[in-house]
Amino acid sequence: MPPESAVKTGIRDEMDPVELAQLARGRVDEVGHGSWTREALLLGELIDLNRRLIHIATRALGGKGSEPDQYPRPGVLTPQQRARLIRPESVDRVLELEAARQAHAERRAAAGL
Repeated sequence: MPPESAVKTGIRDEMDPVELAQLARGRVDEVGHGSWTREALLLGELIDLNRRLIHIATRALGGKGSEPDQYPRPGVLTPQQRARLIRPESVDRVLELEAARQAHAERRAAAGL
């Protein structure tokens, strides 16, 4: 099955962040979800173009506002996301925080809270 198939994308979407972080460890090129088909990429481009045209028309008529963000695409990370997800220490931090959360939940359960 291709990575952009609905089944594989659904499986990845059902994973919790810890599982995704464990899978992402050491795989810089495979961070994110399944790729899109050509038609879906073209649709994303059309959405971006439409947003830019609306922004330009609004500015031309005296309106204000910042330039619109790009329509999110699976597998394409913003620079902020890339900085957080690709560094191995970030993945380790996610795993460390999840372990701390689980330990805290166990302590609360043991205390009867």
